[in-house]
Formats: sequence, structure tokens, C-alpha cells
Amino acid sequence: CLPTNAMSFLLFPTLKSLLIQRADAGDVQTCVAICEVMEVILSPASPTSKTNQRGTQKSATGASQETLLPGLELDLVREWYLSYIELLQQMCLFSDATDLIRNCRD
Repeated sequence: CLPTNAMSFLLFPTLKSLLIQRADAGDVQTCVAICEVMEVILSPASPTSKTNQRGTQKSATGASQETLLPGLELDLVREWYLSYIELLQQMCLFSDATDLIRNCRD
């Protein structure tokens, strides 16, 4: 997904930098919250897929899945989600973890 207007050219790199910075600080909760609000994961794909250089995944059926932010790999976003779900489970917040899993676009 390429930026479509002038604000996107500023917003997308800023969001990506913010997400990377917060992830490097170990703040996966903020990363997941931003991903949920901004709907970073764009479209679903089947479980058998491979990633190309743009963060887009092609499945065996030809369906693709990518992130809203160019250069942000889907596998990295998945890692944030899995880490956050693990944190929720460690804190016995099973309902919250289940809601996140159920409503995730991936």
C-alpha cells in the first residue's frame, strides 16, 4: 500500500518509526494498540503463505496480506501481537487475550 496523499507521506514513516522505537523499548502493548487503531494489517491470507520484500504475503490461492506501512514486515507485527497476548495471559487476562485473538485481522 503506497501513500495516497501528502499527509500519508509524513504519517506512514512517522508511525513506522514510532512502532519500531516502542518495540525496541519492549513496549509491545503500545505497538499492538497502534496497530489495532490504525488497522495496520490490511487483508487476510491463508496459513500457507510466503513473504516478499515489501512485507506482502502471497498465499497458495493468490490472496495477499500486507501491512499499511511500507517496509513494515507482517512477521514483525505478528511477533508484537504474540508477545502482547503472552503478557496478557501471564497477568491472567484471558478474556482480553481471547478478544484480541478473535478480532485480529490476521
